[in-house]
Amino acid sequence: MEPKKQILLPIDFEKVSESMIKLGFSIAKVTDSEIVILNVADIKNISEINFAPFSDRIEEMKKQGSLPNVKYRIVLKKGVPESEILEYAEKNNVLLVVMDTRVKEEKQHDLIGSVAAEVIDACCVPVMAIPRNIPIDDFTYFDSISIASALDVLDLDPFKRIMFMFADYKYDLNIVHILEKKEHANDYQEILKDIDAFIKENHPKVNVTYSIIPLEKSVSTDLVNYFLASSFKLMIIKNDNKRSILNRLFRTSLPKKLVYHAQAPLLVLPINESFWEKFRIH
Repeated sequence: MEPKKQILLPIDFEKVSESMIKLGFSIAKVTDSEIVILNVADIKNISEINFAPFSDRIEEMKKQGSLPNVKYRIVLKKGVPESEILEYAEKNNVLLVVMDTRVKEEKQHDLIGSVAAEVIDACCVPVMAIPRNIPIDDFTYFDSISIASALDVLDLDPFKRIMFMFADYKYDLNIVHILEKKEHANDYQEILKDIDAFIKENHPKVNVTYSIIPLEKSVSTDLVNYFLASSFKLMIIKNDNKRSILNRLFRTSLPKKLVYHAQAPLLVLPINESFWEKFRIH
């Protein structure tokens, strides 16, 4: 029997984001997963960690109805936070990591928070980064979603799979592609027809639009400018260390600036083929 899927919530008990907790529990309910709350501390004896106030708050929120009745457990680790998070995600049946990111006033030299940046860059499962100051109760917050795509089969397959996580919700979906040199919008007419057919058959509640944008400066800069000028509630990018938009962004630290300036949630999908082979929502 396959072990139950897990939604991993790395948490600092001293700075808990209720939006991250609510969203994590909402995702666990939709995906029939359990919540694993991971706290990594740099102390000699992890038994000294007092998580009772946090547990009491979770139970109170469940009684008040602000959290669904989803099974959760707390895991305590000692070590380097990003390393422990990545190791746990790799060794367990984790479907998604949900992390909060710092607000502007809390950031010094880094823009997204070093732990979240390291996890986003190297995680073998999807990672959702939520700015700490955004009030999110559940999935209904994401009524407008934008996906940055290279518009090829390998690039779109993970997006199609992750869409089933939003299957019960009505939302506007925007697919954006930045045309590189020698590319033309007409080159993508057939694949756009395929996307339309897929969405009509599998997600009839979704209203989809496309933004095929001519290159001005660079793919990464044009994409960030597009997102900053928009009001999407969620941005989705695939992490491909060879050719994806995310990799171009990370080399110039632009995803950090994107989250920092736009203050919008970001969902990063891995290229890990073994993960997508076993990825199932229903």
